[in-house]
Amino acid sequence: MAYTSCSAAIAANIQIDCSNPLAGGYTGRALGFELSPAPTLTRNAQNELIISDITLATDKKFFAIENFGTDPFTGSNSASNADGAVMRHVKTFVFDVPKRGAAASKEIVDPLTRLPLGFGVIAERKDGKYELIGVESGLRVNADGVASDAYTKDGVTTITASCSQYNYEYEFFDTDKATTQTKFETLLSGSTL
Repeated sequence: MAYTSCSAAIAANIQIDCSNPLAGGYTGRALGFELSPAPTLTRNAQNELIISDITLATDKKFFAIENFGTDPFTGSNSASNADGAVMRHVKTFVFDVPKRGAAASKEIVDPLTRLPLGFGVIAERKDGKYELIGVESGLRVNADGVASDAYTKDGVTTITASCSQYNYEYEFFDTDKATTQTKFETLLSGSTL
């Protein structure tokens, strides 16, 4: 095999896109999916970081995550490090489970902490785009990632999950904005919750 470097050339100017300005944060709607067995990802031919379709095993379904409020999914972030000599990007996704009790524990919280390969998330952003987190290596609930306080936020359980990715960001996008939104809404309507 011939030698090829992993380095890449800068292919775009670093400037604000006036026709598509940044809008930080999330809408509060997301779709989660288990990574065991591995789903089939349809990648864009020009940019493999754009995923146009996710097909799950026949016995699996997407699950809805809805966190409404002023700043949903607060605490979700990205931080990079090169501890293993290769730059990696640690993605953290934080969400609330607005249910309490034994049923919520058995059906949501406990399974999330025990997924063998973790899970992925399609999170709807305020700029109308859909960020994919956990497709390289699944989101796993952090060691201290299940927390609740009966006197804060009505006692919801907050889940903090993280993954480490070689590529900084993935996007869920198919053809155009309207098609992508329709696909997201269809997956949301067929979710288990």
